[in-house]
Amino acid sequence: MIGSYTANDVIYRRTVRSKIECTVTCSYDSSCQSCLYEKTEQHCTLLFVGTQSGQLVLSNDSFHFNKCSSLGCPDGYDLLTLSRVCVKLLPTYMKWTESKSACQLDGTDLAVLNTDVLFMDFLYYMDNVTKLTLRVSVAGTIIGNDPKWSNGEVVNPNKFCPGRPTTLNKAGICLYMKPAQEYETCHPVNRIIDDRCSQGSVPGICMKVL
Repeated sequence: MIGSYTANDVIYRRTVRSKIECTVTCSYDSSCQSCLYEKTEQHCTLLFVGTQSGQLVLSNDSFHFNKCSSLGCPDGYDLLTLSRVCVKLLPTYMKWTESKSACQLDGTDLAVLNTDVLFMDFLYYMDNVTKLTLRVSVAGTIIGNDPKWSNGEVVNPNKFCPGRPTTLNKAGICLYMKPAQEYETCHPVNRIIDDRCSQGSVPGICMKVL
């Protein structure tokens, strides 16, 4: 349901690729209380208000979303609004196994990115909030011939960089997300790679499902 709003209600308006990007943009703007996505023009309007005035009507082209509360996330964690998970960049770069242990000590784990919405939400956080320029440890390993998330689900092979994975049937292989800056040697979105769990010290992002 959409209604009307005044010029004073608008934070700014921008062109986006999808309603997901629109709502994620609102979630990371502390002054944004709701957003309006116009499908045809791909316009996203961020609003200071969570309610709209005027008569509410149904629309097949415009969608209004209220910002979700971050209540429930532990201290130091940020809410990924669409996927309803909490995430935190570890303060120290570590090896994959060390990052996993650090997250578990915090009552969480490395990120399991087993849905499209969560995958894109995580990429936005990695690229636009933390602005990381190094690969990030995620909660996946190679088990025999299959890449699997820590919950046992098989990783969607389409989420890997082209030509990956390359280290099947080997022990001690973990999964990482490449940074956006390396898209020319990978893919702008599908950026998972496989490498040794003992590979250098890299960033880790802990994730807690609400």
